[in-house]
Amino acid sequence: MLTVIKKHSNFNKILLTFFTFINKFYHLRIMTTMIQVNLEVGNVDSAEEWTNEIVNVYADMEISDVSISGNKISFKAGLSGMDDTTGDDIKLKIDEYATMSDVEIKNISC
Repeated sequence: MLTVIKKHSNFNKILLTFFTFINKFYHLRIMTTMIQVNLEVGNVDSAEEWTNEIVNVYADMEISDVSISGNKISFKAGLSGMDDTTGDDIKLKIDEYATMSDVEIKNISC
């Protein structure tokens, strides 16, 4: 039995490293600060698709609790692993995305 453990000690080190990484990654995900965002948009064909596409364009952005009613969109947004995200950080990303996607934002609050 001891010989088997010695033969596979490198494997054990690899497993330990892997689980340590997963543990750190998990804790990073927990630390993401989510900020409430309320938008009123114009000229959007599908507000739901537009909202989902933000996450595809910005890989570091997380969105949850999406609510869409006509031209009003609300959701919680954060930047992955960032616990010091501000409303201005989120507003900057949304303004940039609205410019890229040619969408008029009538009102935004973060």
